[in-house]
Amino acid sequence: MSAEKMLLFAGDHVSVIAQDLGTPDVVVTFNELGSVTNGLAFWGDELLARCGISAFGVMTSAPNWYPQAEMAAAARAIAAACRGRRVVTYGHSQGGYGALKHAAALGARLAVAFCPQWSIAPGAVGDFDQRYTHFYRPELANGLPVTAADLGRASVIVYDPHEPTDRIHADRLLQLPGMSRVLCPFSGHETIRLPAETGLSADLIELLRQDAPGRALRRLLRAARHRSATYAARRFEALLARGRLDLCAKLVPFLEEQAGLRLELAQALAAGATAQAEDLLLNCDEATLASLPLVEIWNLCRRHHLRRSELRIALLLRGSADIFMRLHLVNTLTHLDLPDQARTELARILALPEAGAHGALIAPYAARLGTTIP
Repeated sequence: MSAEKMLLFAGDHVSVIAQDLGTPDVVVTFNELGSVTNGLAFWGDELLARCGISAFGVMTSAPNWYPQAEMAAAARAIAAACRGRRVVTYGHSQGGYGALKHAAALGARLAVAFCPQWSIAPGAVGDFDQRYTHFYRPELANGLPVTAADLGRASVIVYDPHEPTDRIHADRLLQLPGMSRVLCPFSGHETIRLPAETGLSADLIELLRQDAPGRALRRLLRAARHRSATYAARRFEALLARGRLDLCAKLVPFLEEQAGLRLELAQALAAGATAQAEDLLLNCDEATLASLPLVEIWNLCRRHHLRRSELRIALLLRGSADIFMRLHLVNTLTHLDLPDQARTELARILALPEAGAHGALIAPYAARLGTTIP
């Protein structure tokens, strides 16, 4: 079954592309922040075509969380084209917000939203989430809080309970009627990636045909977690932070080489074998060392007095375009009682064009070394 795509609605901020196969089920997708209007492409178009389900893709010209007036007109166009059929809304992050916010206007039976925002309006979320508030424009009435009147018959939100900001948005949304949740631990803000990277995306789309897919969705995501590199890496980080090195060891075979080095390092430090830990960091090749979370390892070296390793990592951070990263070398040289070298490195930083915008960050280092900031 195939269908020609067509532009159903076009505005300054929102467009809608139809890929109508005439099926009784229709999925209306809402784009992510990084996916903007591009001809007749829309978020999820190829997957939905392969699954043989009619789809309408809502696309924004920029990250704008669906301006109210234009989205109302777009929803009327979609609702007219879908009349009499079962409609499901679907999206991730910005798209998850759209799937919830416009479900009622589309007559949706079900909304499935991965890692959605409740709002991006500064007055609503400014105390806990400022990631997207700069996209809010009051004249467009975009990104306003999702309310009970916005929702369809049933809504399912999927998120990682260990992702603090997403959890707060979820807590707000779960106060609304008909809202249920599916938890997906250790997936971060990229929960939607788990089915994609484990070949289960088509199975996920099939679940959209159900009116209450929550339990089946939990089973699917549980299966995806056991095969997902994203899940394994995030779980490894969490367990390492808690000192659960026995459980970390079980995950190492599924991860990249640097995970094994980090586990060995943690095991050596836990056993008080600082000389062994230093050797691990000094003897590994530069590419492997550079693949580590360098600031975290730098702090580890400082805490355990691994001075030569701290200097090696600080020298790697020196190559960063980020002034905060580069200041680690100034810090290390000062700590090692090498003030002349520290002043030389600070002078290099002060000569950078962007240094003037970071005076408050640089000032404590300059004061300690007796250097004047131009």
